[in-house]
Amino acid sequence: MRYFFLCFIVLSFVACKKESIPSNTENPGIPEPPEPPVVVECDVPHNELWYTTTHNDTTTPYFHPSLEHSIVSNTYGSEGGVMRFEGDITTIGYMLFFSNHTLSSITMPCSVTSIGESAFDTCALLSEVNLSANIEYIGEKAFYHCKFSEFVVPDKVTTIEPTTFGLCENLVTITLPEGLKKISKFAFTHCIALKSISIPHGVEDIVSGAFVGCRSLEKFEGRYATADGRCLIKDNTIIAFAPSGLTEYAIENGVTTIGGNAFALCEKLRSVDIPNSVTHIGTRAFSSCYGLESITIPASVVSISSGSFETYLPQVVYCEATTPPMADLGSESYWRAFSSAPYPELTIYVPVESVDEYKSAEHWSNYADNIVGYDFENGVVAE
Repeated sequence: MRYFFLCFIVLSFVACKKESIPSNTENPGIPEPPEPPVVVECDVPHNELWYTTTHNDTTTPYFHPSLEHSIVSNTYGSEGGVMRFEGDITTIGYMLFFSNHTLSSITMPCSVTSIGESAFDTCALLSEVNLSANIEYIGEKAFYHCKFSEFVVPDKVTTIEPTTFGLCENLVTITLPEGLKKISKFAFTHCIALKSISIPHGVEDIVSGAFVGCRSLEKFEGRYATADGRCLIKDNTIIAFAPSGLTEYAIENGVTTIGGNAFALCEKLRSVDIPNSVTHIGTRAFSSCYGLESITIPASVVSISSGSFETYLPQVVYCEATTPPMADLGSESYWRAFSSAPYPELTIYVPVESVDEYKSAEHWSNYADNIVGYDFENGVVAE
């Protein structure tokens, strides 16, 4: 509606010029050049932002230092608000609308090419975002904890930055561009309504925890997706898992690494079968899997990262390796692969002949009181 009204004004203005062209006062007889028409793309003039609020009144930016130009007017009418600036907008700046609890929609001009870090962070009622097709960059936490249910990432964006869509609890559908190269750490963390996602074939990197806490995920499609759609596997490493509706899962043979946070927060899982091809279990791989009361770590595993099985609930661990797997601290100063030691509700069963070795091994010794001998051949606790 605004677009047609604006066109009507422009056409009327041009028509008036044709009827009466004033003379150039400095050069009599030479007509004044016509004023250039307003440049309009994507319906929005390049020096404006259009928006709506839940209280049907104006809103203002949170962090004014990130503005490119001063605001010359800010009005609100029957169709919403118009924020007009001194010059064309090319970026939605750092924390510009941070924690705005009245903003419900935003429409930006095609002159915008980037959205800064935390630009709409915790705009908890922002349910509609009309983006510029020319956007090339969307910053970290740009849309953290927003309300929209669907989102189409512009074609020119090549990276989903960390936590960009974190805690978007209403997000059901996300469309990623074919030119996307990277999905960063916790990019979609706790998007609890997200049911499926298609990974473009150009994606080269998906970082640990990109989909952690997405409890409604039913399937992955596209690059790295397994035949059953439940996992993303790259270079024999499980990157992410779609847990919705599952209480048990068998990891496919050939996987060598269970990546960091791969199964974290899969609270309904009660059983996971780890194949003998796995050699490494990453940081917090099964952290907060509260239904996982027991787990068998096959003899093939040679290293276990900190926090891998941390749940702080009663837990039984069967570790089949005769030599204690290496305790991989990663970037942490303390190895707590299981719940913090000593923890009386935890039992770690190891081969009978290896009990003393486990109890004295570096970092495993923290769990000495939890380690018990087990006869894996006969499936009984050692006397």
